[in-house]
Amino acid sequence: MRSSPPPLLRPFAVAFAAHAAIALCYGRAVAINDAGAIRYFGGRRTIDLIGLNDQSVLFMEPPLAARCSTADAFAELLLARGADHVIIFRSWFPGLIEQPRFAARFAVAKVLVSPHYTVASPKSGQAEMVAYRVLPGDAARPPR
Repeated sequence: MRSSPPPLLRPFAVAFAAHAAIALCYGRAVAINDAGAIRYFGGRRTIDLIGLNDQSVLFMEPPLAARCSTADAFAELLLARGADHVIIFRSWFPGLIEQPRFAARFAVAKVLVSPHYTVASPKSGQAEMVAYRVLPGDAARPPR
């Protein structure tokens, strides 16, 4: 982990960087929608879900949102790209998180709430960030 971040970023950056460093197997990636601090301080390879630091995501055809319209498709894409964790602002992915299959493919690993983190507006949805462990398809299949 690199040197300490500025106080504005400290609650999430340090906590999730530490989580990524501990929870992720070496060589695995973490998918993120907050491309800066976690990528910089985490010491792990990241997949930027927005595409600011990953042109393969930014120019993906069809776009990531279209490819990942279901929880199963999202989980399979992440696993195929070497990510077994995803750290996101839950409010940025409401249609995905509300799907019944989401709980079968993603297990909550860590939740952080910080009313001081938002760098844009309190209404931006950046006050709560969640780390999920991506579950393999076999583990997510209902018993027969």
